[in-house]
This record gives sequence, C-alpha cells and structure tokens, in this order.
Amino acid sequence: MDVPQCRTSHTAVYARHGRMADAHYYLGLYYKNEGDFKNAKFHLNKALKTDDLDRNHKIKELLKEIGTKIPLKNVQFKGKRKFL
Repeated sequence: MDVPQCRTSHTAVYARHGRMADAHYYLGLYYKNEGDFKNAKFHLNKALKTDDLDRNHKIKELLKEIGTKIPLKNVQFKGKRKFL
C-alpha cells in the first residue's frame, strides 16, 4: 500500500467510527509533513472540534508553526516538498 492509499485508509477508519476530528488531525499532520500548508491548515482547523484539550493545544501549536512557514513554489523536489 502506498502513502496516499494508507492515508486514505487510515482516515476512513476514523471517519467510519464517527471520529472526524481524529481523521482531520491525521490528515493535517500528513499535509504539514508534505509541506502542503493550505490543506494542513484546513484539516487542523477542522480537528479543533475535538473535546480533547491536550489535542486542541497541540493543534493550536501546529497551526502557529505552519503560519511561519513559506512553501517554495514551482520548484521540483524528489520526495517531500521543501519550505523556508
């Protein structure tokens, strides 16, 4: 199973069990690690709907961190996207 399939399967399990905040959290982490900050912000903001205060704090820290990163556009890299 490749990474996109694994990502989809992983989040689908959470969604199927009504754990949408978890699904969005893990998608947000995935996109952050890929350097896709627009999608990371979208999913992490959706994940803030959790009742887990520790998770909410972690998400807010991630969103703050993402806000300081600038992705390099129109540059081809092998593997993960790079950012400043």
